[in-house]
Amino acid sequence: MTSLLTFSEIQQKVRQRWGDALTQFPEFEVYIPSAPTREAAIQLLDAVETEFELRLPQSFREAAAEWDLGRLELPGFPFASDGDYLARLRRLNAAVPGLEWWGDRDEPARPADLLAIAHGDPFMTLLDTRTGEIYAHAVDDGSANTQLVAPSLDMLLRAVGTCYLQSKVANDPNGLAEGVVTELATPSGRPFWRELATMWADLK
Repeated sequence: MTSLLTFSEIQQKVRQRWGDALTQFPEFEVYIPSAPTREAAIQLLDAVETEFELRLPQSFREAAAEWDLGRLELPGFPFASDGDYLARLRRLNAAVPGLEWWGDRDEPARPADLLAIAHGDPFMTLLDTRTGEIYAHAVDDGSANTQLVAPSLDMLLRAVGTCYLQSKVANDPNGLAEGVVTELATPSGRPFWRELATMWADLK
């Protein structure tokens, strides 16, 4: 059975993985999850709510208080690297003709209850602002094919970190993905987690 790593465990294990490279390339510190100050977290959350005229779910607020989203780049899930996560959110959710992540839905505006929170290779990650649940879809598949992959942002980040770190030592990526799906109680996300586990296992 797969147990999700905690924030501190992921932080420690990723730092160990980078090892001496962090001394040689200090800019790689962005790949080590860190915690924001309480003041910075509150400032960010208030700014996001004002910018998008919404109320963030409590689970998202709690995750943002533990994970510094302004300097968080888990493999395949870049949130921001320059400390300005609000600017990243603006770009991800901008109504630019032909480039909107919701464009394939033939809707004139971003769905009010969905906010893009990260865009990596190959997934777009969305927050359900009503429930705090996390959805994702491969960009090439379009947002109409988005699937529930985690019950909250914290659980997503812990599962991504766990899957990434353990895929390097697991001999069964599908078994690892199944364990993650069980922990998250999101069977709809099975193809998503299998793809991630297999992708990272192939990078050994």
